[in-house]
This record gives sequence, structure tokens and C-alpha cells, in this order.
Amino acid sequence: MNDKAPPIENLRIIKVATCPSLSRASQITYHLALKEDDEQVYLRIAGNSGGGLFAKECVALDAIITAIQDQGDQPITGKTLRPLFRGKSANTPGFALAVARDLGLIVARPGTDGGYQGGNAQRCREAIAALIAAGTAIPVADPVNGRHVPMAKRATAAPAPARRG
Repeated sequence: MNDKAPPIENLRIIKVATCPSLSRASQITYHLALKEDDEQVYLRIAGNSGGGLFAKECVALDAIITAIQDQGDQPITGKTLRPLFRGKSANTPGFALAVARDLGLIVARPGTDGGYQGGNAQRCREAIAALIAAGTAIPVADPVNGRHVPMAKRATAAPAPARRG
């Protein structure tokens, strides 16, 4: 697995979905994307209806699954994923954990007031494999300079002119 994830423009989007944040106060939009040459799947947080900041970098889904599985019997919290987002927005690990819950990678710990435990990673991998086998490729637009630009064009979009006050 590469330490540096490829830019989203170089990946095939296989899933776009929205899920509630851990607090259920906002909706998190995310992308799952495939890097064709090594069939690595990446997660990218793409939006938050609550306005909290987040990093848009891609993180390998296998790294998230490994971090969850490495917790063993310990509760899984946003801190579990923090090492994957070092130097990024403090919100991003919690948002990624909300996505993990949506994907079934974690479930609420029974009989506790907080934290999660590992879910069914195999079922998640099978669902992703089905999307890949079906050739799923979702065109995604991302706001650049206040307008929607297809992801493939995003890197070449001209910067917005400076506003005069």
C-alpha cells in the first residue's frame, strides 16, 4: 500500500453515498474509488452538511479496516483512525468512522454508552467486489471556484479571479 494516496481524479468512483455523522447532527457524503492498476479501494470524504471542516484526501479502505481490526476488544472511536489522517482536520477521523459504520465495518458496542466494535469487513469487501465486477464508474462533480467541474477537469480548472473590495 502506498503512503501517499493518488488524487481522486486518477481513480474510478465506484460508490457515492451519504450517511449520518456519528452524532447524527449532519450528513456525510463520501466516495469509494478504485485505483485500477492495483485494485486498491480508497475512501474520500466529499461533503458534510453541518459545515465542519474535513480533509478531502483519499485513504486506503484496507488501512481503515486494519486499524479497526487492530483494536481487538478495545472500543473503536474516532481516535482509532486518527493516525491515518495525521496533520489533517480533526473532524476527518470521526467522519471516516461514520462511513465505516455505514459500510458495516463497525457496529455499536452492545450494553455500552459509547464506542463501536468491529463489524463485518468480509460483507463490505464482497459488496465492493460486486461494484468493481459490474464495472461501476460514477461521474462525480466537485465544486471548484463556486461551480461544478467534473473530477477529471478539476486539476486543470483555472483559478477564480481575485475579488476587488
